[in-house]
Amino acid sequence: MSNETTTKNVKVYETSIVPKGEKMVPARKHEMVATSLQIEVVHILVFFIILFGIFAGLWKSAVKAEKAEDDKANSTGLNHK
Repeated sequence: MSNETTTKNVKVYETSIVPKGEKMVPARKHEMVATSLQIEVVHILVFFIILFGIFAGLWKSAVKAEKAEDDKANSTGLNHK
């Protein structure tokens, strides 16, 4: 079986949702468009804010755990500082 006989039976379907001869029109006016630099800056800022939030939460829970450990040692009389 050669490639010529197998390709003759292949149907080709249109991939666009726009009918032939028609033009696509925007749904709304694009009054405010961000540049790629603005989008990149916003992504970097969001990344650092999330990173700061994660590490601040870890720091807060570590301080809380350390304080609880010191309180437990003080209450049992095992803290000899």
